[in-house]
Amino acid sequence: GLQIQEPLFDPGLGATYRMKLSDDAMLGMNLSLSSASEAPFNDGHHPDVGANIFYRFPFNENEGWIIYLHYDSIREYLPNAPVPGAGYIFK
Repeated sequence: GLQIQEPLFDPGLGATYRMKLSDDAMLGMNLSLSSASEAPFNDGHHPDVGANIFYRFPFNENEGWIIYLHYDSIREYLPNAPVPGAGYIFK
């Protein structure tokens, strides 16, 4: 069977900044640092650094779009590469 080593930890630290622009548009970013392991931040060789930058803009009273760029240093696919994305928002 599958055995999971105990204890496992994933402590992290992060910060987010958002700035409201005109007409409910918003620009923001966040940064994070974490260390998922049995000995967090023990050797400094496996930190997870993450970052996002996004822009949200409405196209009517209840709907809008968000576009973003996501970075993650230990992502399963394309680690250390920024990945763009977009989403639909309904209030």
